[in-house]
Amino acid sequence: GKAVSGVGAAPRFLRFPRPVRVVSGTDAVLCCCLTGSPPPTVLWEKDGHQLEASSRLCLQAEGAEHSLLVREAGAPDAGVYVCRAQNSSGEAYAAAALTVQESPDAAPISPERSSGPLPVPSEGPPMFLEGPQSQWVQQGEEVILTCQVGGQPEPAMHWEKDGRLLEDIWESSHFCLTKGLAGHELRIRGVRLPDAGVYVCHASNTHGHTVAAALLQIRPSPETPLSSPHEGQRDSAGQGLPAPKSFWVSEGKHAKFRCYVTGKPEPETEWHWEGHPLSPGRRRLLYRDHDGGFVLKVLYCQPTDCGLYVCAARNTAGHTLSAVQLHVREPRVRFAVPLEDVEGEEHGDAVLECQVPSRGIVTAWYREDQRLLPSPKYEMGEAGVVQRLIIHDLEADDDGIYLCEMRGRVRTVATVAVRGPITRRLPRKLDVLEGENAVLSVEAREAKALGHWTRDGQELPASPRIIQTSSNHTHTLVLVGVTRQDAGVFTFSLGSSHTSARLRVKCVKQVPPGPPVAVELGAGCSNAALLSWKPPVPAPDKAYTYRLERQEVGADTWVQCLTTEAAGAVEVPGDNVPNEGDYRFRLSVVSEQGQSPYVLFPGSVHLVPTPRVQKALQDVCVQEGDDATFSLELSTSVQGTWFLNGMELKAGGPESGSRDEAQGCLVQQEGPQHSLLLRATRLQDSGALITFLCPGVHVSATLHVQEPSVRIVLPREKVSVEAVSPERVVLTCELSRAGAPVHWYKDGLVVEEREGLVQENEGLRRRLVIPAAQPQHGGEFVCKAGEDLAFFTVMIKEPPVRILSPQDKVSVAAESSERVVLRCELSRAGVSVRWYQDGIVVKESEALVLESEGTHCHLILPAAQPQDGGQFVCKAGDDMAVFNVTVTDIASWLSDEVFLTAKTSERVVLLCQVSQPGALVGWYKNGMEVKVSEDLVLESEGLQHRLVLPSVRLQDAGEFVCSTRDDSAFFTVTVTGQGSGQPCSHPKFHSLCMCPHHLAQCMAHSKCLINPC
Repeated sequence: GKAVSGVGAAPRFLRFPRPVRVVSGTDAVLCCCLTGSPPPTVLWEKDGHQLEASSRLCLQAEGAEHSLLVREAGAPDAGVYVCRAQNSSGEAYAAAALTVQESPDAAPISPERSSGPLPVPSEGPPMFLEGPQSQWVQQGEEVILTCQVGGQPEPAMHWEKDGRLLEDIWESSHFCLTKGLAGHELRIRGVRLPDAGVYVCHASNTHGHTVAAALLQIRPSPETPLSSPHEGQRDSAGQGLPAPKSFWVSEGKHAKFRCYVTGKPEPETEWHWEGHPLSPGRRRLLYRDHDGGFVLKVLYCQPTDCGLYVCAARNTAGHTLSAVQLHVREPRVRFAVPLEDVEGEEHGDAVLECQVPSRGIVTAWYREDQRLLPSPKYEMGEAGVVQRLIIHDLEADDDGIYLCEMRGRVRTVATVAVRGPITRRLPRKLDVLEGENAVLSVEAREAKALGHWTRDGQELPASPRIIQTSSNHTHTLVLVGVTRQDAGVFTFSLGSSHTSARLRVKCVKQVPPGPPVAVELGAGCSNAALLSWKPPVPAPDKAYTYRLERQEVGADTWVQCLTTEAAGAVEVPGDNVPNEGDYRFRLSVVSEQGQSPYVLFPGSVHLVPTPRVQKALQDVCVQEGDDATFSLELSTSVQGTWFLNGMELKAGGPESGSRDEAQGCLVQQEGPQHSLLLRATRLQDSGALITFLCPGVHVSATLHVQEPSVRIVLPREKVSVEAVSPERVVLTCELSRAGAPVHWYKDGLVVEEREGLVQENEGLRRRLVIPAAQPQHGGEFVCKAGEDLAFFTVMIKEPPVRILSPQDKVSVAAESSERVVLRCELSRAGVSVRWYQDGIVVKESEALVLESEGTHCHLILPAAQPQDGGQFVCKAGDDMAVFNVTVTDIASWLSDEVFLTAKTSERVVLLCQVSQPGALVGWYKNGMEVKVSEDLVLESEGLQHRLVLPSVRLQDAGEFVCSTRDDSAFFTVTVTGQGSGQPCSHPKFHSLCMCPHHLAQCMAHSKCLINPC
């Protein structure tokens, strides 16, 4: 929000919305209270979008109270909500976070206790064993302030920041208070500049009170500076820089600007002059007043101070700007030559000179508001119109503003800077209200220089209220909760250099109200106390309330019962007391001026707590044989009784004996918590009614007992099975109980019994059998029993292929152009076979043919040639067969023509062998193509072509020709009446078979009786 001096009735938050944390599905409400004139328009935003009323979002306003209701909040509703208020005088906005949890937070786990009994500490006042440490951190970091405190009874703890309780600071949403083994912790996540200040931890018990404090200082992050405002710059609402108001001040007077900024989280604020950030100095003071306003005070204004002053503020919800134009009004009579700023070394001299308009004008010299008189320290002189001030033996505190004043309070101003080991000095005086914190800070030229503080020349006493910290160049002294005894002159010394400040403590007299009178205690209706009193005399001027507290007789702790604004009589029922007992009461009056002393009501009254069910009794469902536990929690500790189907239960079993002692029960009570344990439940117990009775409470629940679900005992982990076809495979599961059905699945489908898969049941065991496993039987098998599963992975491999024949190495001898066939028989069909010749994979061609049929595979050389010989290997799987093939060449025939003489009735065969299979061959006799008949037969087999005369006749003699397209073979056949000699006894020539190929071999045969010539 924004408001500048001179701007009134702008919207202002009287109470900011606080962070809200709810469980998913419940309602969340964000509330705030604000004022303004005219009444502001209030809008709610989330993620930069304006929210509209709907069935789930309800925007309500009642006077100054405004709220946003989110019904049945869910995870998408979590985030930061911004309440924006606007009217014609200005605007204000604040943000709060909504957190939605899926389930309630778990109870914190108590730290582990060491073994053995712990010593009981004696009672005593609180004492800090370890106090929080002052820190200087970077903006955005996380800060943890830790303290450990002792004392009995255990002290109550609370934290303050700059004199205000943390729970009263609306920007405390990022504060987190925890208690652990390390002690009490205050954690600040992502510190912002407004988090800087003095943090005080208070500890108190019935024996006393003590404090420990720490100073938190924050370095601004260089990555996220406040934007330097310029003309035309727009704020978070999309508006441009507002038109600045004019402010006039006479030269030499002070100008004070006050900017009141609100927002949540608390905004970071920075002042700018002509677009440049301002830092505090001797003539420019930046501070925050008691009402929370940000103040810039320009002392002894000069014409050079004219310009645009802007207050820039921002937080996570946005940023805003406010501006004022400063004008310095010059006097009619001015100094002819004004003073100029000078610098001097410590222990040196500084000379200030100015010129008045004419001779004889009387002047006076001032250091800020203190008039200077001639002395060995200050030498004053004039020469005509020249006025001179010489400051001898400069000290650190001589640094400051000096003025020369003429009649009519016409002034000229200059700054004297003293260079020394202390670069930033203390203020000359510091006014603090009693009870507030005083902070004094200096800066030294050298880092980590050793200095010390004194008050009125005396060393500061050791006290938890006095904090001295040093960080690099900065030295800070903090006085927590100052009293009038703390007033005095505080001095920081660094070697021979000193700087001092006078602390003045202003006392605000607060007169607390008087106590109430005529207090009486009587017994009211049943189980109640009747209290009456009259207002104090005299009654307080301002609004006040009565605070009533109770205490159990014999205890030390007082607990607040109620507050009321009216005197008279009230009845306090015993419903809410924690325990049955005698209670007494006391009363005090509380107002803005403080709290009156307590007045104790005479006597006591006996009160009995009325229990209420805090945690209801629930139905319990268990499996047969398991224990069943029923529990409930009451609002207070009272005796109660458990019943089973109307019969009272005691430890060991029901009185009726319907349950055995071994199957008894256990009744327990621990404060307001009651529990019943039924051991080893049985199926016949299902439906039993469990009832708990105590005064004012009658609740029941039902016991449900189920048959225990079947479980797979073995296997507990996934099983992998590997087998070789056609082995027998058995998958086995063992169940927790016999007779339970199971279901088998293969690759997600139900297994159906057939020839290849068989299910077997035997007691607790269930089997799935594959009698002769084949590769297609492999896969993922699941056995399901109840809700339990067992997994199997089955892999079936084919048996290795073998070559059945030949078993031994085979040698094959062939003649040139002869057909060669190499044969292998395998153990199974469909197996890939590879042939090799002399170690090289063979390739099919016209001269080499590969055939496969079932389990048989062949390598064929249709017309083997000598170069086709070598070692052939047939490889199937890891088995192989080896063939050694030898092809011999045949000698060439000596003549192209064959002469043959045969006798009648003999069989004559004319044979011709061609070079290529399938060639067209024609036979001719005496130039005429022969015709097939009973007396002349033509035969063809592979490369061989034959003309056969089964029973030669005389007329069959003649010249025969076997002709192809490119070549011819000639035969001359002579037929005689009588045969001469015997036929050739060579095994290849068992008949008269004549051709150039065979006759070449026959010539060397000595028994051949046929003369080839």
